[in-house]
Amino acid sequence: MKKRHESLTLRKPEGTAAVRHQFMDAVKVSKYFEAVKTIMDNCSLQCKPQNIWNMDETGVQLDYTPGKVVAGKGAKYLHSRTSGNRETITLICAVNAAGKSLPPHVIVKGQTRSLNSLQTEDAPDGTTWSCSDSGWTKQGIGHKFICLMATIATIFLN
Repeated sequence: MKKRHESLTLRKPEGTAAVRHQFMDAVKVSKYFEAVKTIMDNCSLQCKPQNIWNMDETGVQLDYTPGKVVAGKGAKYLHSRTSGNRETITLICAVNAAGKSLPPHVIVKGQTRSLNSLQTEDAPDGTTWSCSDSGWTKQGIGHKFICLMATIATIFLN
């Protein structure tokens, strides 16, 4: 099959949550970009890329993930020791259309004392920190980050 269809290749698809997947349709995407264009026109943002921001969050699992190893053909059982720690921290990051980024906001699971176990001094300058009972963006943390963005942007981008 590879010889007959040289333009095709096998690739591993990116996993997409069902909620996100249902919005990946041409009509809904088109409506989204029409709404964005309307806002950009109303606010005269076409020539102001420094005022157009994107914010996203991601979870980072603290457990070590083993890489590939060299093994003899036919080897059935390959093990790599891990900590078994399934804890996740959340990062919220923001970048503008001009390519400038803000320091990240890090959310850890637990109470304020959870920060004592992290090397916060090694984080990028300006990094802000929060704790939540799950380590996820909740309890007003996303709103807090948006409010901080304006202050942080003035300090770091001027």
